[in-house]
Amino acid sequence: MHPLEHLGLNCALLETSILRVLVSISAGPRISWFGRVGQPNLMAELPDWLIPTSNGNFHLRGGHRLWCAPEEPNTTYLPDNTPLTLHEQSERQVTVWQDIQVNGIQKGLSVQVLGENHLQITHHLTNHAPRAQTLAAWAITMLRPDGFAILPQTQDKADAHGLLPNRSLNLWAYSNINSPQLQLGNAFHLLQTNFPAGEIFKLGWQNPLGWMAYHWQDTLFVKHARWQKDAHYCDLNSNAECFVRREFLELETLSPLTTLASGESLTHTEDWWLYDAVPCAPNAESVQAMLKQLAQIGSFAGISQ
Repeated sequence: MHPLEHLGLNCALLETSILRVLVSISAGPRISWFGRVGQPNLMAELPDWLIPTSNGNFHLRGGHRLWCAPEEPNTTYLPDNTPLTLHEQSERQVTVWQDIQVNGIQKGLSVQVLGENHLQITHHLTNHAPRAQTLAAWAITMLRPDGFAILPQTQDKADAHGLLPNRSLNLWAYSNINSPQLQLGNAFHLLQTNFPAGEIFKLGWQNPLGWMAYHWQDTLFVKHARWQKDAHYCDLNSNAECFVRREFLELETLSPLTTLASGESLTHTEDWWLYDAVPCAPNAESVQAMLKQLAQIGSFAGISQ
């Protein structure tokens, strides 16, 4: 582990022959930089974006962050500008913890290298308040624009006879379902970032497959979080969400909604993979061919359809 500075933040560096990762140790918890060695940052960089709150400005920054759901401005957008405690560090893993926030919640983030193109990200929430709190870990990855998201849809029947619904599509009040940037499909939805200035869009869904992906140039980023069938999730039971505007796109996963007594914790784990030299156009035929190719060469099996 080697210290480095990025966008004014002191960071811990993790690196393989393929991946480069910068974990902030001066604000967050955040992953500030993620991408292929020698290539641009795949994550959005927004150092000057602020969200005013009653507790001070929340610095959006970009990168990957941990929020608490359900979304409520005065609890979700709590500023995370103070230095972190570096709890664990090695060539393969970094774990950081922030100070306890004003709502009694303390956040932690552990980033571990599992393979040359494979990371595991563990998100921690601990309730230090004297009362129980009901919340979920909300893992948000902000990605640079000019790519497109691949949002998989299950093909499995919900019951033996195929009579019950097996898919959902949850939309926010500001989302235009007729947006030309959204392509709905049976196997996956595609969502591009070329929105008009100021327009925003978000969708959520129950995602039993667990994975979602973002394609930028010839790079494919895949992240996966396990879906718990009998659990209850926020946002009309969405365990996966995607938010987009022309400046960035967010791939988001959520843990089940959980009541934490004082002193209790929860964890939410994502696995990340990065694939290079995988050209793909934002249409169903091209995406299907790319996923088939990755499955054939023994890549992350979860993305096969």
